[in-house]
Amino acid sequence: MIQIKDRDVMRAILTKPYHSTLVDVLFWLDEMVVDDIIFTSGFRPKDSKCHGTIPCRAVDLRSWVFKHPYGIRDFINRHWQYDSTRPGLYKVAKYHKVENGGWHFHIQVHDNTRRREQ
Repeated sequence: MIQIKDRDVMRAILTKPYHSTLVDVLFWLDEMVVDDIIFTSGFRPKDSKCHGTIPCRAVDLRSWVFKHPYGIRDFINRHWQYDSTRPGLYKVAKYHKVENGGWHFHIQVHDNTRRREQ
């Protein structure tokens, strides 16, 4: 099931276009995992990176709903490559600590993001 944390996140998600590859990654993830996917952040107008681009190239997802968050991160990155011209530099899925001390997933794409051949 896909959920949205609150009205502010819903507004951020609904008012801006999103990169088509990001949409592909998110729908693929929804099909591949049984846990809920909860959006905690979408477009951020003052963000100079992926959250602030148009189309938006990043979202954050709640991580504590997953029993094995590092496994989810690795699963996504095994199936998706951020940018083949910079294979070791960036990943589609990051799992990291945030300002409030909690953890979340940062899912990002680039124009060169592709699904890996399995």
